[in-house]
Amino acid sequence: MPSTTTAIGPPIESRRELRCELCGINIGQDLMPGHKQQQTRDAIKLGEENFDNFYRDCALMSAVTNTGQNNEPRNFQEAWYHQNPEKRQNWRVAIWNEFKDMIRRGVWHDVKRSSIPEGRRLIGSKWVFKEKHDGRFRARLVCLGYSQIPGIDFSDNYAPVGNDITFRVIMVLRLMYSLHAVLLDVETAFLYGKLEEEIYMEIPMGYKEIYEDPGDDKVLVLQMAMYGLVQAARQWFKRLSDVLITLGFNPCESDPCLMYRIDEKGLCIILMYVDDNLIVGSRKAIDKATKEIKATFSVTVSPIAMEYLGCEIDVAENYSCGWIGQSDLYKNLERKFGNMVKAQQATETPSTPGFHVVHNIPEAVFISDQDQKLYRSGVGMLLFLVKHT
Repeated sequence: MPSTTTAIGPPIESRRELRCELCGINIGQDLMPGHKQQQTRDAIKLGEENFDNFYRDCALMSAVTNTGQNNEPRNFQEAWYHQNPEKRQNWRVAIWNEFKDMIRRGVWHDVKRSSIPEGRRLIGSKWVFKEKHDGRFRARLVCLGYSQIPGIDFSDNYAPVGNDITFRVIMVLRLMYSLHAVLLDVETAFLYGKLEEEIYMEIPMGYKEIYEDPGDDKVLVLQMAMYGLVQAARQWFKRLSDVLITLGFNPCESDPCLMYRIDEKGLCIILMYVDDNLIVGSRKAIDKATKEIKATFSVTVSPIAMEYLGCEIDVAENYSCGWIGQSDLYKNLERKFGNMVKAQQATETPSTPGFHVVHNIPEAVFISDQDQKLYRSGVGMLLFLVKHT
């Protein structure tokens, strides 16, 4: 399957004056006190000798098939009245936790329906459910942002995310200087973003099951951002960036989602991708940063960065080499489209000889909506695979 294996960096003689082209900061040997040249040479030699074996082991590990099925609830009713009593309880707890977070953070307050200004639109909401790999049950209330009115409910909506090239550059730096890496996940991150507009929303499903029935004459006014809002990602990025800059982090000129700080604890680099943050640096610098961030946001920290943006990360203990792959995505592709590929006659080119594309005519048989959706899904999965692996 597709994979990326990164060898160790330039010879030790050239590292003292090395500068990161991404940030323009010095990343030479001075940032790694006590790092001996002979140990680095030994690591390079070991990485070269074991390169093929390490790569083959990772490839074999990624070839393990996964027969799991996606049976997560599609709506509130399926979750709240789930047939499995244990899962039903887990989903209900997840829904309660989502509501509790929103009430605690003051995401909304209720007003009378008659108080809505003329010409304003009430947006709807839906529930999205996800059972995580680690056994957690996540229920997320999402706004139907497609019903927002441009110029009234939102204006600016652009929010950057970490570049895939930046991600790989950081992985190379990690190998070169034996840097530690953790993952920091901000829980319900978008709820921290402050709205600059006034947005009205219908009472969501599940509200009367947990709280008292507000009645038909009540609606909600949003004060903080929610998932699904057009400007939600932008408002969250602005909030997180402001907090990190306050903590002394410097934004990278080439990638606004990369921030770094060098102090008495050492180097600390943070790559932001919405609510998933990769932190790389010395252990003391990472511990200091995570402690400071926890003072503002509710976060969970994975002490070892084994997965980021759907990519598996495997680094040798001596930092001689590393591997980035997407075996889960590959297996999903195989499970979703494997039978379709096997059913087709193998060809050396994307189109068979004699195949012609013609304009649609009224009498033509069009591809069904389901097939069109499946095609777009396959293209999107392939693009993500090509981008990161």
